[in-house]
Amino acid sequence: MINFRGLLFTQGIMLAFLTIGMIACELFDLIRATHVLHVMFISAMITGFFSIIMIFSGWKDQSFFTIRHGFALTILSWVFTTLFGSIPLMMMPHGLLFTNAIFETMSAISGAGSTVMAGLDSTQPGIILWRALLQWYGGIGIIVMTLAISPTLRVGGMQVFKAEGAETAEKVMPRARELAVWLLISYTTITVIWGIGYYILGMTVFEAVVHAMTTLATGGFSTSDGSMQHFNSMAIDFWGSFGMILAALPFMHYIVIIREGKFRGLFKDTQVHTFLIILSIVIFMLTMYLWLKNDYPILQALRYAMFNATSLMSGSGFVSDDYQSWGSFPILIMFIIMFIGGCSGSTSGGLKIFRLQIMMNAFMIQLKKMIYPNGIFIHKFNGKSIDDDIVQGVMGYFLIFICTWLFVAVGLTLTGMDFLTACSCSITALSAAGPGMGSITPFDNFAGVSSVAKWLMIFAMIMGRLEVSLILVVLTPTFWRK
Repeated sequence: MINFRGLLFTQGIMLAFLTIGMIACELFDLIRATHVLHVMFISAMITGFFSIIMIFSGWKDQSFFTIRHGFALTILSWVFTTLFGSIPLMMMPHGLLFTNAIFETMSAISGAGSTVMAGLDSTQPGIILWRALLQWYGGIGIIVMTLAISPTLRVGGMQVFKAEGAETAEKVMPRARELAVWLLISYTTITVIWGIGYYILGMTVFEAVVHAMTTLATGGFSTSDGSMQHFNSMAIDFWGSFGMILAALPFMHYIVIIREGKFRGLFKDTQVHTFLIILSIVIFMLTMYLWLKNDYPILQALRYAMFNATSLMSGSGFVSDDYQSWGSFPILIMFIIMFIGGCSGSTSGGLKIFRLQIMMNAFMIQLKKMIYPNGIFIHKFNGKSIDDDIVQGVMGYFLIFICTWLFVAVGLTLTGMDFLTACSCSITALSAAGPGMGSITPFDNFAGVSSVAKWLMIFAMIMGRLEVSLILVVLTPTFWRK
């Protein structure tokens, strides 16, 4: 049976972190504003109250962890964080309705960056900071889940990253705690560096803090409706591009660099090589297209191509130019890279580079078997042999991912969306990419989308961030049997 008391204790701890964040935003509002409704303080009191109840409910029953608990813990964490994280958005002046608040919060925590809010330039600063903080929190949670929990749960081939010494479920929680500490150190360090960089390049302290958090979380929430175009700075665009690239690479390497000063693992990782090669090819093609076809100056073409391609492939969702006006070829390229995503162990969404590598390796082996039917070929990843069950897990994940995308896209067309808009909204939610295409341009928000469409996108966001198959496992009757 599932230990619900132990699960409540864990959720209570997570709500305590949300409470601390809300109090920090309230203090920021008090410093920045003169006439402020104490939205964040009231939200903190509500969240803190439930946090205390949950912690004391499971105080004497904390030592547990089975595979079944791992599934339940991961999903409940997202559900509780979304519900309580949406409270300030509903309570703020001209607050969001329930569906919009849940959409905005899920988009923040999942790092999707799709928003229903307009008038960000005049929105209460504490609310803007809260949205960014939710994305920053979500980024940490995503990496810990990817590095410590998903490999043990064998989600979508993730067992390929199961480290020696972490083979049993009982060792997952200590490993998650240790990873969380070192991740927080590396994550915070890089965030501070990028915040300082943004400030030096012309942002205010507030803008620099918000954009540093949402850059490292590959979230894409901004302080302005115009996103990065608001600043109209080539230097900021390039600095943001490099930040999104760092966030799309495995954070485990940054932990090793900070702890041991070793860069070798980062440079030898084939995931990193593949990601940078694909991104470089895309940037080159788009730069040439903008320069030769659209008559952009070469440096400006590189600036816009690099920033917007990196933003979509990493799942950040920032926008510095309306790439939908570039032409059909760039739209197609942008649509494709939303599926790819970044590396495993990063804050990026999408299919992930390692799965593409394993599928390509399996495809090449099948071709070789057609030529040499009696040959023996070994599946490999990152220079090491891998079991067939990992390959099957990746193939199964890919099939479920595509089926989920199609299911949501079809559902969106039934709400009245046109084909391109529905397909792009489906993948932007599933891959946590952010902007839309079609009738919802990169600078538009999703406020005008119907409630049914928003719930379909919320479903896609949580499916994508929880590696799709994890949700399906919990929905099966077998999961709940003794």
